[in-house]
Amino acid sequence: MTVALGNRTSISIALVVWAMVHVSGCHRPDARAEDPPVDPIHAPSELFGGDAGSRDDGGGAPEDAGTNLCASAKMLEVTVLTSPPGGKYAPKNIGAIWVETSEGAFVHTLEMWARTRRRYLVQFRSRTGSNTVDAVTGATLTSHRTHSVRWNLTDVAGCAVPPGDYKLVLELTDRDGAGPLFEIPFTYDGGNLDLVPEDQRTFTAMHLTIADP
Repeated sequence: MTVALGNRTSISIALVVWAMVHVSGCHRPDARAEDPPVDPIHAPSELFGGDAGSRDDGGGAPEDAGTNLCASAKMLEVTVLTSPPGGKYAPKNIGAIWVETSEGAFVHTLEMWARTRRRYLVQFRSRTGSNTVDAVTGATLTSHRTHSVRWNLTDVAGCAVPPGDYKLVLELTDRDGAGPLFEIPFTYDGGNLDLVPEDQRTFTAMHLTIADP
């Protein structure tokens, strides 16, 4: 259907449409369709006064994305054979192996085997807060065996521990109460280590090494 309008009416409608388009900002003769929107993170340096795509995180050198600055270059491995200490639940047993500094500060748990009866690992709970981050964990064992665990010499935050004096702590029980505890002091100087502690009543055939992975 065609509606005939007078010249003045046509001109008036055209002017109104033109004004609406320009006032609303829909028509930008100075903008080009190919211009991408500005990304403030990857903006050119002349807009934000710095290198494009970089952020100042404190003035340090940027970390290489392919390098873990916290990674340790060594691996600690320990093996130990447990034996019954004489409790009423033998040969069933629960236990834990962890690392502390020589002053007694908790560093990392290597292994813990216990579930509902873990409350009887008295020293483990009090000295580590029952921390088992990245540790080998399991239920109560039905018999004694050789435990072999490895540790990449990093703390619970994932960063390499510094050279210094440490101790490996072993705890085990087969009764409703605390059982034997044994500590193996060792020094980590950044190099290799081969240590064979003397046999104990509950812990025998112990071997601690630090070497390249």
